[in-house]
Amino acid sequence: MLTPDLNRKIEFLYITINPGDSSRAGLISHEGEECGIVIKGKLMVKTEYEEYILEEGDSIYLDSTVGHRYINLGEEECISIWAMTPPSF
Repeated sequence: MLTPDLNRKIEFLYITINPGDSSRAGLISHEGEECGIVIKGKLMVKTEYEEYILEEGDSIYLDSTVGHRYINLGEEECISIWAMTPPSF
């Protein structure tokens, strides 16, 4: 967590996912919105409706109430930075 105070209106995260790993086994949904940018590597963002392949420099916005998960499709670790509102982790 880049902003460890969950009593604020936004949460800022630095996330590292190893090759082949994912954020969860299934889709998750929660209140709010989130956006992220891939700093290094390749990331699939899978939602209930679409799959997005993000590479270094790509960004995405999500309505967090739609089920979603993150999967590292690359051969190196994936580093991304995310902002979420309201804080949920």
